[in-house]
Amino acid sequence: MSTQSTRVHFVHLPASAEQAIYFGWLTIPGYWCDMASDKDNSRVWFITGSSTGFGRVLADILLKRGERVAVTARNPDQIQDLVSGYKNTGLALTLDVTKPEQVAAAVADAEKIFGRIDVLVNNAGYGYLAAVEEGEEGGGRRRGGSTSDVRC
Repeated sequence: MSTQSTRVHFVHLPASAEQAIYFGWLTIPGYWCDMASDKDNSRVWFITGSSTGFGRVLADILLKRGERVAVTARNPDQIQDLVSGYKNTGLALTLDVTKPEQVAAAVADAEKIFGRIDVLVNNAGYGYLAAVEEGEEGGGRRRGGSTSDVRC
């Protein structure tokens, strides 16, 4: 009986496409694409927040490289154009990361289609740019619910 360990690689990325360009992140390290664990040499990427910015740019680059990519957005109509033309390697999924049932469903759909997830790019979110002493109290919290709470 053969046992195969599965490792999911978490990738922390710049906050915007502009930062990615500035820091040279649009050149994806080759080893990210050389971590194959089965006969298909392409990675299976699961990218949250793919409708705009860095998530969209990364998804586009990976799909063009032949990687298998589950791209997610709260509104999947915003990412259909990304996966069109990538019938076997691109998958558009509905995902609002503040809704656990959508997270479970999107992960299950990606695993059903691609068999696994190798790399999770947790890109969904929003930016609140202010120095701690200058920002509004609670300004870093999302209205209508919070996925994170930063306290100093």
